[in-house]
Amino acid sequence: MKAVQVLSQQLEESKIALRELYSDVDGIKSILTLIQGIADQTNLLALNRLPLKRLEQENMVEGSP
Repeated sequence: MKAVQVLSQQLEESKIALRELYSDVDGIKSILTLIQGIADQTNLLALNRLPLKRLEQENMVEGSP
């Protein structure tokens, strides 16, 4: 009977640990989603900057003697 009680207690502790793990995973997913959004915005900014760089380079070439 004692073994069943010990096993029951261990199962309950495992359930608690799994709930905490799921909560931590949800937090990590939120952080990763935020990082992905920042990365996407950074890529867009870089892509938007490329045509400006090309224009600057063309103007430098046209403006040289």
